[in-house]
Amino acid sequence: MAAFSCTRKWNREYYHKSARRRELQRRYTIEKKYGVTMEQIERLFQEQGESCAICKKHWTKCEKSKRSRYDAVYLQYVYVDHCHASGKVHGLLCSKCNLAIGMLDEVLERFDAAQAYLMRHRAS
Repeated sequence: MAAFSCTRKWNREYYHKSARRRELQRRYTIEKKYGVTMEQIERLFQEQGESCAICKKHWTKCEKSKRSRYDAVYLQYVYVDHCHASGKVHGLLCSKCNLAIGMLDEVLERFDAAQAYLMRHRAS
């Protein structure tokens, strides 16, 4: 068990010291979790105008969604939205928009009901 602990410590220290290691880890995570390359994510990011696919706010205007000491990059500010059943990537969303669709369980009728509710109470 002590060897495992030492290996973990070494990996953690190496991650903190190496920007290259952090980049490789980010690429590996994107490919493993979403089944797409980092280049595909970057292309999608450019197609979206470096903004959230829903609210259209530029990523620099979004709240940071992930805690990190390093790399003030867009992936710290946006989420990769994907279908949980098929794994297909839909787009990149800011934290608030990602949470909103998640809290409504991606049920379209809930979105319609929420919009109707807001419209009813907008004037008051």
